[in-house]
Amino acid sequence: MNDNEKDTSILSVILKTVGFFLGAFLIFKLITERKKEDEQIEEDGEITPKAAKDEVKKVEKIEKKIYPINERQYKILAEIKEKGQLEPSEIYTLQPNVSTRTLRRDMDVLVAQGVVKQEGNTKSTKYTYIG
Repeated sequence: MNDNEKDTSILSVILKTVGFFLGAFLIFKLITERKKEDEQIEEDGEITPKAAKDEVKKVEKIEKKIYPINERQYKILAEIKEKGQLEPSEIYTLQPNVSTRTLRRDMDVLVAQGVVKQEGNTKSTKYTYIG
């Protein structure tokens, strides 16, 4: 091996090492930034799609822990919160690809958690946000 090949080999090893550490540093920075964003979301108490996927959910500033809700339930809850009250027919139009029975089960979960109140039954049912 001549001097020129040694220089190229050493330079190659140095560049690979620097590249490895630079990549590791960038990955570390991305992970720490994401954790900071997640902590900020939790501190603000906002409902986000990410929060809807966590094991234990908080809706607004509710102190009690509730069972996890899925993204479909989160969307329904957000709509009820925005409008104040929804009828089952309005919920069915929000989720047209989901069976009415599944949507009724979703509403039962939200009622059981105490974030929505059901008034009436059958055709006169209305769901009100009580958060």
